[in-house]
Amino acid sequence: MKTIRLLFFVLLLGLPAGVQGQYTCTTNNGTLTITAYTGPGGAVTIPATINGWPVTSLGGIGHREAFSECPTLTSVTISNNIVSIGPGEFMGCPNLTNVLIADEVTNIGPGAFALCTALAAIIVDTNNRAYSSVDGVLFNQNQTTLIQYPAALLGSYQIPGTVTNIGSESFLNTFLTNITIPNSVTTIGLAAFNQGTNLVSILIPKSVISIGSWPFGGCTSLTDITVDTNNPAYSSVAGVLFDKQQTTLIQYPEAGLGSYTIPNDVSSIADNAFAICTGLTSVMIPNSVTTLGFGAFNECTSLTNIVIPNQVTSLGDNTFDDCTSLTSISIGNSVTNIGVATFTFCTNLLSVTIPDGVVSIGNQAFTDCYSLTNVTIPDSVSSIGDDAFSNTGLTNVTFGKNVTTIGVYAFAGCSSLTGVYFQGNAPAVDPTVFGYDGDVTAYYLPGTTGWDVFSTNAMIATLPWFLPNPLILNSEPGFGVQNNAFDFTISWATNVPIVVEACTNLGSPVWQPVQTNTLSGGTSCFSDSLWINYPMRFYRLSSP
Repeated sequence: MKTIRLLFFVLLLGLPAGVQGQYTCTTNNGTLTITAYTGPGGAVTIPATINGWPVTSLGGIGHREAFSECPTLTSVTISNNIVSIGPGEFMGCPNLTNVLIADEVTNIGPGAFALCTALAAIIVDTNNRAYSSVDGVLFNQNQTTLIQYPAALLGSYQIPGTVTNIGSESFLNTFLTNITIPNSVTTIGLAAFNQGTNLVSILIPKSVISIGSWPFGGCTSLTDITVDTNNPAYSSVAGVLFDKQQTTLIQYPEAGLGSYTIPNDVSSIADNAFAICTGLTSVMIPNSVTTLGFGAFNECTSLTNIVIPNQVTSLGDNTFDDCTSLTSISIGNSVTNIGVATFTFCTNLLSVTIPDGVVSIGNQAFTDCYSLTNVTIPDSVSSIGDDAFSNTGLTNVTFGKNVTTIGVYAFAGCSSLTGVYFQGNAPAVDPTVFGYDGDVTAYYLPGTTGWDVFSTNAMIATLPWFLPNPLILNSEPGFGVQNNAFDFTISWATNVPIVVEACTNLGSPVWQPVQTNTLSGGTSCFSDSLWINYPMRFYRLSSP
């Protein structure tokens, strides 16, 4: 890597200062890739060579592409030698009006010119063997794939009858009011019509057999999605897009208002199916639903409450993210996983019950739920992700017996948090877990372990937690058969006597005292050597 960088710097020594200031490049087998443009904008001709070295591709590094979000760029001419334009390369250039693509370009990544709201024409050299353009619209050479529609072309558009494939993000952020899809089209790509804010209705012909995820996302004026009744793969009911069997709800039109009842045969709600349905106030999810996709109800800002049926086993990432009017959630008792950012920015969420059976709570699951004041983590949960409850209104939290890890910043920024209550041994934490909080104290049951280390790592005070009733610590290592006796630890108040009673039949119990224990320091170890004499032996605690 050091050798490549040295060669690169030597290469640019002979360039004029202005050129050096406009482009950042990397070398690759004797050619250059432009990775960043920092010039003044305006009408830009991307050079075919720099200092005698051919420029063959455009492709930024990391999340920002070379020319993306350049506000001063007005036109682009892509010179010969350049063969590749990376995904999103010119995305979000608001004043870019036209693009000229030379004859040697053989690869253009998805969304290369997306979100360019002033773009009126993409022109391809007629000698190009891979791409073509008609009326400013970018196609592949034989015009079977529509790659990019310029956002500034308004009104209506009839897709040519040669097209079989509508590419991913090909109509991203266009302002068309009407689009006609011909019977030649078989594939509609991922987010193909995303953010087409003026699109009111769409008719999907019988020829379409493949539709990518969230095809009409961000189409905030869309009221109706209609599918030809002869289509073999898809169907529609009351303007809502389904698969043919109507077991998967693919997309609800975002301009829909009020309430919606999902049909009883639906088992799956697709990724982003209800995303940005800002006028939707309530949704009835039937018991037939088992799967909620990624971002299924993301940014449903008028949704006030939701009941997740018992058949759902997992809540995907961002499922209810930014549902700012949501005040209550009922989570079905079969859910085992709460995903990443599932309820982030549910700023009016007052209460949530996490059912016993949930094993993990993902990163940022409840971040920025400012109105959430208390939560109980059930015994089934073993891990809580990074930032899971950060910046919430929590005043206290109760943790089940089996939490072993709490991620970084999991409860950070909870300025009202005063008490966290643990029913099991101390989990692994670091100083960020309760960072930027108020004066927080961790309370632990007598007989549990690890609290000195916990206090040091979490940088908060710890105190014994004396319960109002005695408790058998059934998650301790000393619970169960030990040296031919049945043992367990009793936790309660210091120096209080506790009677352990036993019976052999819960159907008709006759409880007999077995042992009286005094809880020195809040705990006592009970051991029953006679348990082996009984086919069944049940225990309970009482105070004399």
